Amino acid sequence: MNMIARRADVAVATVLNHFPTRLELDGAIVERAQAEMPVPEISVFDEADTLTERVRRLSQQSGLFLERAEPWYRMWLREPMTTGPWAQAGADAGAGWDRLCRVALGPLADDREAMAILRATMEPGFVGSLRSTIGSTVEAADLIAAAIGPWLESKAQAAP
Repeated sequence: MNMIARRADVAVATVLNHFPTRLELDGAIVERAQAEMPVPEISVFDEADTLTERVRRLSQQSGLFLERAEPWYRMWLREPMTTGPWAQAGADAGAGWDRLCRVALGPLADDREAMAILRATMEPGFVGSLRSTIGSTVEAADLIAAAIGPWLESKAQAAP
């Protein structure tokens, strides 16, 4: 709490007045983080008729999420927060993204290769590299869908 008060340029008592425990402070920060970067809803796939279109939409939503999350991600890299409210929020977000990936993949939801490739295209470094080369999240999502969509479509057709 001392470091937080110092960085905020306030007295420790002021921090403790608002947040009597570190757990309460972490809970408030997590609440703000979740408000600023919610996991997209399944409705992003409404009327997406093909696997390729669902992948494009997921890639776009993933990229937009990473844009919103960038300051939080930099903070987390400096000081990983993996306990208490942070652990629960991470687990909830992970479950939300897993659900989105499974819906996007449809008949390939249980295919380890398809899931691994899709998740790799959602990694911050991969998305950031594409964005810096191509210019926008939408264009990066279009490229991802064009690159892996046909492979996924053929894999789905070949599946029993």
